[in-house]
Parts: sequence; structure tokens; C-alpha cells
Amino acid sequence: MMLHLQPILDTLKNRQLLLVTAESLTGGLIAKHITDVPGASAVFWGGFVTYSIQAKQRVLSVPKETIERFGVVSIETAKAMAEGALSIASAASGTRCYALAVTGLAGPSGGTEDTPVGTVCIACAGNAAERSVYCERIVFCGTRDEIREQTYTHAMQMLAQELEALSHTSIR
Repeated sequence: MMLHLQPILDTLKNRQLLLVTAESLTGGLIAKHITDVPGASAVFWGGFVTYSIQAKQRVLSVPKETIERFGVVSIETAKAMAEGALSIASAASGTRCYALAVTGLAGPSGGTEDTPVGTVCIACAGNAAERSVYCERIVFCGTRDEIREQTYTHAMQMLAQELEALSHTSIR
């Protein structure tokens, strides 16, 4: 399925919202796809690639206890990443924002029975109306690149759903 970003970016622009990303397993892929769209600079505040645990903690203020208790690939960590990115972008820009955060295992190794390769946690946080965070844990199949692309697509679909709920109009 081909994902069209222009309607999502147009909705952000029309609602005077900015977007920030906090990426781990995708390593900046989400930000790359966003910035491939001409005019994205009107709504894309920027992104963080926090691949290491230390980067998640120091840059995005993910609590050490969250990672120790739930693991780096967890809804709780994705939520903390999104909230950290949202806080930074909102404070720096002085405007309302949405944040997308992704953490997971793209493989080909590193999986366990509880967290197999392909496990991804995605969080979408926003402060457009009231502060909200929507999170999902998904297990994708495929190669490392396929898992990363599926993560990007699913994250953008989550954002589209959140924006649709905010505006009560379809943006697809």
C-alpha cells in the first residue's frame, strides 16, 4: 500500500501543528520520508535518532527505570520517547505539536520468545487539544528493511488517525 504523506502534512499545516519524530530502529527513515515531500519544512520541526539506550535517556529523558522495568522495546519506552520529543519541540517552537516515536527489533537477530524480531512499539503523542498519547505494539514480518518500512507506514497511519479524530474529517 502506497502511503501519501501530502494530506497528512497539509492537515498539520492547516491546523498550525508541527511534527517531531523520535526514532530508534528506523534510524531516521521516518524523517527522511517526511523531508522527501516538498514543503515539509512548514510542519516538520525535526527529529531525534536515539538508537542507544543512553541517547533515549539523555536526549529524550526516558527514565532509566522505564527501560529497566519494561525493556527498550516496550510501549512504555515508546511513550516516554514520544513525550520527551513532544516536550522538547513544544518548548522550543512555542506551538502545538505531534510526536511519533518508534522502538523495536528489525533483526535479523536479537529477538526472544517474548520479543521476537519484528516487534515494534509506536507512540503518537500530541498536545493539539488535550495532551494525548496513543501506543501500539506490533509484530511485523520480513527483512530488516521491510520491518523498518512497515514501521514507518504504520506510524504515519497512526498519526493520520489521530489527526482525523482531532478534526473529524478524513485526510486520506
